Amino acid sequence: MLEDLYNSTSAALGLPERDKDLDFFKNFIRDLGDLGIPHTTYAWHTGGMYETHRENTRGVASRGFSTTLAKKAPKQYPRPYEENELWENYERYIKEILPVAQEAGVKMQLHPNDPPLNHQGVDRIFKSTESFRRAMKISDQSVNSGILFCVGTWAEMEGPLGEGEDISSALREFGNAGQIHQVHMRNITSPLPNFIETFPDAGYLNLHAIMDVLIEIDFNGYAMGGLAVGEKQLDMFRILNETTKYLPKNKPRYLMGVGTPSDILGAVKEGIDMFDCVLPTRSGRTGLAFTWEGKLNLKNSKFKNDNTPLDKECDIRDLKMYSKSYLNHL
Repeated sequence: MLEDLYNSTSAALGLPERDKDLDFFKNFIRDLGDLGIPHTTYAWHTGGMYETHRENTRGVASRGFSTTLAKKAPKQYPRPYEENELWENYERYIKEILPVAQEAGVKMQLHPNDPPLNHQGVDRIFKSTESFRRAMKISDQSVNSGILFCVGTWAEMEGPLGEGEDISSALREFGNAGQIHQVHMRNITSPLPNFIETFPDAGYLNLHAIMDVLIEIDFNGYAMGGLAVGEKQLDMFRILNETTKYLPKNKPRYLMGVGTPSDILGAVKEGIDMFDCVLPTRSGRTGLAFTWEGKLNLKNSKFKNDNTPLDKECDIRDLKMYSKSYLNHL
């Protein structure tokens, strides 16, 4: 099993464990290359508070962040860490890691600091569009060093005038340069100094306009999540219909965490191309089979001497060759 090192505080702060962490991440990247996995995400987080309190949004506990509360928090380390030192550590990191990624054919994508605010005695360097320009310059604009463009975190950024960053312009700039490897979509109520994480339709960003920009820059695929979590199946299909008819037909459209055979067939009808779900492996481990006649628990003792095929109407992969008794024995 692969073990990742998504973030190394030791590397970011130049602590004694830095070299050990760098070697670990290098080996991880080599393993990814050997397995043909072309992407990995990393962060440059140095600790600090992710949230200062909880808010209630439509009856759901939501992340809240207050700069005033964060600034009152105690220092996290015995000494402060300022931007110049953190940038020096980042340059060393890229100098060591990037050649390994290039050799392995793996593209790294950097997540911004969340929240993008200096506090608790440590500066955060990836807190603006300008900081990502600097990061891309440090990597000499290499295709193996890119950005995980977290729209929600970008929305938290104060921006040069204290009114937030121009997210659409940043998407166009980095996207047209081929430097955006992945995009996260989420919404918040306002940029720093204070924000609440909220529903897609309830924040200050127009996420529909953000999607327009992604289509404009010819982004290479779209993933949909948050479905098959309790809503009626017909509601899921209705949402997919409304979503996929808006997305480019020549780009992959991927539905996360789905699902049952009927879910998959219905979603394909609505324009979905790709799926992933734990259900097939989980069902296999427990002996649950899906057939045109319904679900069968093949571990049930009544199938022990049942020599009929699993599904007499199914010719796929010669499934009629295997009896329920044989599968019960397995």
